[in-house]
Amino acid sequence: MKNLKKILAVVLVVMMTAALSAAIFAEPAALNDKGIVGDDSGAALDKSVVIYKEMTAYNPNGSTVNAPNITYNYVITAGAADAVITDKDGVVVTTKAGVGNPSITSSVAWTSAETVETAADGAHNQKPITIDFSGVTFDAAGVYRYVITESLAEGFTYATSGVTDGTITATRYLDVYVRDAQTGETGRQIYGYVLFAEIADPHTANSTTDSDVTAAEKTTGFVPDVGPDGTTQQSADSYYTYDVTITKTLTGDNAMNDHQFPFTVQFENGTITKNIDIIGTAAGTATAADVADGAITDVTVNPKIANGGSAVYTGIPVGTKVTVYETNDVTGATYKSSAVVTTAETGDTAAAEKNIAPTQSSNSAIVDSTAANTAASGNKTVAFTNVYELISPTGVIVRIAPFALILLAGVVLFVIVRRRKVED
Repeated sequence: MKNLKKILAVVLVVMMTAALSAAIFAEPAALNDKGIVGDDSGAALDKSVVIYKEMTAYNPNGSTVNAPNITYNYVITAGAADAVITDKDGVVVTTKAGVGNPSITSSVAWTSAETVETAADGAHNQKPITIDFSGVTFDAAGVYRYVITESLAEGFTYATSGVTDGTITATRYLDVYVRDAQTGETGRQIYGYVLFAEIADPHTANSTTDSDVTAAEKTTGFVPDVGPDGTTQQSADSYYTYDVTITKTLTGDNAMNDHQFPFTVQFENGTITKNIDIIGTAAGTATAADVADGAITDVTVNPKIANGGSAVYTGIPVGTKVTVYETNDVTGATYKSSAVVTTAETGDTAAAEKNIAPTQSSNSAIVDSTAANTAASGNKTVAFTNVYELISPTGVIVRIAPFALILLAGVVLFVIVRRRKVED
């Protein structure tokens, strides 16, 4: 019995220590889906808070794609004093201008060296922005208002990064709720954070009739939160992509079924000048040609594809033109080459049928149907078909035709001369 009591005592001590450690090493508090941290209890909160920057990424196939190359900057400044706040219990107070110099994550970046999740209807990709008030001395209890401003870093534009500017405003307002120290505490304590998108009363934003209140959208950051009327009030910055699959079918030449024919794939986008990393992979009897990380104003790669194989290019920014053709590198064989674009739209072009002798190239198939800043209606497959062309065993047409033409010309000349003599 004594041993059991000792064991229980040890377990209790371990549990208490673990709970205390969890409190000490807790992550900075994050704004919840209502844009609020804290409650009516007035419990002291961590003096840092996390908000988020979101990018919504689209791909018809939901592929994981490499991110665009874009950087955002953030600053925090003092907000206005004397803004009226009415809480849910009807208590009216006015804000104080923010004091001190809280720190904020100065920049958030996505680069082509990292991936983003996508979905046909958009997937949310978020990065944290930490705001730290531990170095701020509050001179009295009250509600302190701060302004958080977002901008693109120098040298970046939405167009050159291939990113669509959302309707989210570049400004957020953060109210910090401060109270005096209670028993066992030192210094004034933060007991609440409220982040919202417009200067209006962020606490009573449950009404759908007051337009001023509705405008006070509480938010977890620069993200498309749902407003008090149940709809999304703002859209995040977006990145639209699609995939292209190139396939090869060969008929009439079983000896060459495993031969990988060289292809040329050209990506053209005169707008995006920041680095983009399209992912190139292969399936079956094919050899992939990955696209080098860089600007895609005019990039060419050369995969090799045999009968039944395919090359896949994932994460192509919508608005990029893709041109594909193949070259015959088989000695002594001529193929009838053609290609179709599946799920073709206006602007997509099939490769017209063409006989390609050794060293010759086929006509080009083109995918150029999706406008920038829009969701692609579907991924594309460029399907090439080669039919082996049999050579005539007699060669009669080739050898006799020139002489037949000469003979015909002689007959015509003879008739003309003979007719003139008869007339004379």
